[in-house]
Amino acid sequence: MFVRLDIMYQMLHNLKFRSLLWVHSCLMLTFILSGINNSLLAKVAVPSEEPLIVISRPYQDSIVLRWAPRTANTWNLANEHGYDIERFVIARNGQLLTTPERSLLITKPILPAPLPLWEGIVPLDKYAAIAAQALYGDSFTLDLSNSDALTIVNKVKETEQRFAFALFCADLSPEVAKLSALRFTDTSVKRGEKYLYRLRIHNQADSLRASVVVSPDDTYQLIAPVRLQAIFKDYTVDLQWEKDQMNRYTAYQVEHSFDGKNYLSVSDVPITTFSSSNLQESRFEYYVDSIRETKAMHYYRVRGITPFGEMSEPSEFVRGAPQKQISSAPVLYQAESPANTTIRMQWEFPQEEEQRIQGFIVERAMKSKGDYLKIHSGTLNPSLRSFEDIQPLPINYYRVSTVDLESNMSTSAPYFYQLADSVGPDQPVGLKATINEDGYVSLSWDANTELDLYGYQVYRSNFQSEELVLLTEAPVFLNQFQDRVNVNTLNEAVFYSVMAVDRNQNQSKLSVLLKVPLPDKIRPQTPVFLPSDVRNEGILLSWLPSGSTDVVRYDLYRQAYDQAEWIRIKILPASDDSLFTFLDTNAALNKVTFYTLIAVDEAGLESEAAQAISVSRAMIQLLPPVRWVEPIKDVSLKTIKLQWLYEQESIKQFKIYKTVNNGAEVLYRTLPANQLSFVDKVAMGSIYQYRILPIAGNGTPGTFCELLEVKF
Repeated sequence: MFVRLDIMYQMLHNLKFRSLLWVHSCLMLTFILSGINNSLLAKVAVPSEEPLIVISRPYQDSIVLRWAPRTANTWNLANEHGYDIERFVIARNGQLLTTPERSLLITKPILPAPLPLWEGIVPLDKYAAIAAQALYGDSFTLDLSNSDALTIVNKVKETEQRFAFALFCADLSPEVAKLSALRFTDTSVKRGEKYLYRLRIHNQADSLRASVVVSPDDTYQLIAPVRLQAIFKDYTVDLQWEKDQMNRYTAYQVEHSFDGKNYLSVSDVPITTFSSSNLQESRFEYYVDSIRETKAMHYYRVRGITPFGEMSEPSEFVRGAPQKQISSAPVLYQAESPANTTIRMQWEFPQEEEQRIQGFIVERAMKSKGDYLKIHSGTLNPSLRSFEDIQPLPINYYRVSTVDLESNMSTSAPYFYQLADSVGPDQPVGLKATINEDGYVSLSWDANTELDLYGYQVYRSNFQSEELVLLTEAPVFLNQFQDRVNVNTLNEAVFYSVMAVDRNQNQSKLSVLLKVPLPDKIRPQTPVFLPSDVRNEGILLSWLPSGSTDVVRYDLYRQAYDQAEWIRIKILPASDDSLFTFLDTNAALNKVTFYTLIAVDEAGLESEAAQAISVSRAMIQLLPPVRWVEPIKDVSLKTIKLQWLYEQESIKQFKIYKTVNNGAEVLYRTLPANQLSFVDKVAMGSIYQYRILPIAGNGTPGTFCELLEVKF
């Protein structure tokens, strides 16, 4: 609803003021942070939760600050302790300063003016009495029980009433804002500088503050209200204009003229929209004015009023004269199509009002609240009560309007009718997809053109021969869809198809099946070594290929018995061969050499390393192997005592190789030639394998003994 503030005057005469707006806990403002190179109206760097709000009005020689607490409690606290204002120069001539230059603009806190200073302005400013009463009055309880429009005001606390009235009066009167300690003018500004002003409540928590960034070089322009519309009735006019999206205006002044030149305000106080719901939810401001001169032409325009007490330029004017209104609207009550080709509709309208209308207009749309278009030429005769649509759409919403003698229209409610339909939409085409590494799939396809299209169903399968599974619980209207699939799978692709559905649930053919390759996240299977063959020319290695189909190569690694580093010695391309071989001619003579193997797939993923094998390339008579003696297991000490026999004298040392739980075989210990036993610390529930290699005095390795396996 709207509020005439002058109506409030008689109800609140004891307070001697003529304005009211319930603004809960904040000014009706939008604040925007300005960058170094930008200048916008109402600039502020304040998170929405800060207890104070501050805005700025730049001039070339000064900057005006306006502020307000968000809550009545904060307002009371500030009125008791006052406000401190400090300024930081943060940029000069377009360049940010490394260290902002700070200055304190006031020597003592800004407090509301004492009551005697208000007495001189009260006779001159109609808002001063309200603000003074809010600040210093003994009571501020309002008796508005006779006003249904202001029921909400009766429910608020007295403190909140004082708070809201004081803030609104400060918006409309610069002098009241200054006396209320809600306005400050900085005249020490310089062109080319950018300032950050910081406002805080004196001697209070640092959180009780607000900031704004502004420069005297910033442009400031008030945009006139836009899209003013008027509906003239018998004795009233309904005015509507678009709410300022920047929320620059606290209130509005509505002006009236009989000649379009000389305008007077319809009230000596502002007009503002009043609602118990969120004011931001409404897109428009409204006002209803009464009309006494019913035969004259009337002109209206609107000006906005800012929290700085400034008034904008007037809006574009609207004009009109009071119109005699038709008391009845047509009622569209029936539609039928016996042949399922044309649609005949019927409506009702009082016969006694036919002489007051030019005729009827029939309109049609695809949606109840869509764009209605007239489906015939001219206007239909006032005596008609039916019309036949010879080219109906698949979906039809009809409405009938009367056109009175002044060309005003009165419209029926929409009426829906649809022809029988058994033909499905066209098969969707152009299906395509993208997929990222995390498995998010973006599908799109060419949009169908059927007017009665209801939406699309999306299907997926993991294999080309598998039955498709429906992904959409209900048809999706847009020709796109988001899906997510598991990429940690052995599947190489997923498959999608799309079906179109019309409003009669007729289905199209499925689109052509689309294959979407999955990003490779699965490491290839590990290749397996076959027994090696030691030849005079080298060591012949053999292995079975990986079971993965996307392997592109095999990397062969070698490790000398006395080295810790594995060295890649060969890269072999993958093929369809069932067996791979490689002859290592560079293996060390009379020494043990270790080999392992890795498969690499198209995505560069590597398999687990194949279990290492050890091979000795012997060119001379090797020392015989040691003979094992039964090992001794001690469960309490968790040890295995290894024992062996060896009768050769030209022996230098023994090397013990160990494998745990079928893992890689490693060189575990090197023992002197006179030591024929070794105690190993082990863990319960594990399997251990040992081999011993004798080393001759000249460093030549002997022969490995049999593999000893101990389960502990």
